[in-house]
Amino acid sequence: MDTWILQAGYPVVTVDRNYESGLTSFSQERFLLYKHTTKMGNSSRWWVPITYTSQYNPDFTNTRPSFWLNPTEEQPYSMLQSPGEKWIIVNIQETGYYRVNYDARNWKLLTDQLRSQAGAKEQVIPPSARSQLLDDAFNLARSGLLPYSTALDLCLTLRNDTDYLPWASTYRALSFLDEMLTNSPIYEEFKKSNEKKEIQSLNRDYALRMSCHWGDEKCIDEAKKRFSQWKESFETDSDSNYW
Repeated sequence: MDTWILQAGYPVVTVDRNYESGLTSFSQERFLLYKHTTKMGNSSRWWVPITYTSQYNPDFTNTRPSFWLNPTEEQPYSMLQSPGEKWIIVNIQETGYYRVNYDARNWKLLTDQLRSQAGAKEQVIPPSARSQLLDDAFNLARSGLLPYSTALDLCLTLRNDTDYLPWASTYRALSFLDEMLTNSPIYEEFKKSNEKKEIQSLNRDYALRMSCHWGDEKCIDEAKKRFSQWKESFETDSDSNYW
């Protein structure tokens, strides 16, 4: 436990895969949201419990560590998996206190999986894992460890996602971007989407979900009203002072 109680910070584990040989390597460094804020560098290391699952046999219930990253090892830990175009997810149920970064190909495989299961009755990757992926991706992008395009591509998979957890992670991330870009020349492009302000649209969606969830009478009354209108006309009225 000394590595966790006698030094500051926490790690980011980088997963780098060889898709031809099946060799997967795991390395760690201190995660710094703003790398210029410390002179200590990335020399800190931890005992890191590694749990993972893959597309071959997805299991998000087994949180027993498969192995531990050793703080004294300078070289990445490597293991052999079956080669091929199958995704892997590390840190099941976020039982370890660390972030996870993947090679570009694995991020793409994960994005494709989320896109393919969007709106489906059977969800291979559960809401908690989707939230984790989004939270890691946006924070890694914020720290400069991942292109923002990767995080935003992942965000687009939420089009048909109605679960709370993934949206909560995305709301926090996009709210930060909105704040950072407010005075930027590209802000108008950032907020533009189908002649609506994208961030305001997301904020409204999030606020309405929470308002109805927490029993706001005005929100519930409007929802009931719209549902009655839908039953009568089979179409949703797009004009409302409340929405």
